[in-house]
Amino acid sequence: DQSLRLDPNNAVVYIRRGLAYANLKQFNRAVKDYDQSIQLNPNLAMAFNSRGIAYLMSDQAQNGCADIKKACMLGECEVYEIMRQKNICR
Repeated sequence: DQSLRLDPNNAVVYIRRGLAYANLKQFNRAVKDYDQSIQLNPNLAMAFNSRGIAYLMSDQAQNGCADIKKACMLGECEVYEIMRQKNICR
């Protein structure tokens, strides 16, 4: 939170806090932070991957796969390929 007070327009700081929430299984809070990160930088693949995983963990496969696919379109395809191999995403 202190990092956000110092630099509230830093998209990566929102991802980091979102990851902390996700580790605590607070996926709704994590998604809100990833949303903010994406709003600040819509080309940040890590934010889409992170939000996609949070959606998948919240049983929102359609949203999760859409985000993971978007991350792949932005250049980060590792998560998408894993989810395709496991038949989670197509």
